Amino acid sequence: QELILERSSLNLGDIVETSLKNNDTFRKKDVGFRTDIQRDPLYVLCDEALLCRVLNNLIHNACRVTDCGYIEVICTCDVRSNRAIVCIRDTGPGIPADQRDKIFNKFIRLKSADQLYSSKGLGLTFCKMVIEAHDGNIHATENPEGGTDMVFDLPLAHLPN
Repeated sequence: QELILERSSLNLGDIVETSLKNNDTFRKKDVGFRTDIQRDPLYVLCDEALLCRVLNNLIHNACRVTDCGYIEVICTCDVRSNRAIVCIRDTGPGIPADQRDKIFNKFIRLKSADQLYSSKGLGLTFCKMVIEAHDGNIHATENPEGGTDMVFDLPLAHLPN
């Protein structure tokens, strides 16, 4: 099913900051929270409401699995590929490498680091659908300090001079 996007050229860093201000999930956890948002504007052609839902979902998931340690939101750019990159990093139990692609399927949700069970499990499916509709990519990787990095990228907008 194709999403209908209401696109406008917006600074991704501002969208991330707005999502964080409107999301109190991480304030309820006794974990460290930090951000690393590139100062230079990262303009992307996007549907702000849908992108905020993606960010809120990823932050909520990170909070749900992180009982100690930290959660970090990183927003940067890869100049070579001309893409903005957002990483939601947690220090939860992590996701086994062989399960990282499966978590984006409908009705799949990790119960623990090594056990899958069926439930609503639509959040990451929704995130993938939105990011791909924006010509982006989303994937899960291992946080080098333990836990998971949920990373998505979006093409930078070409702005007139």
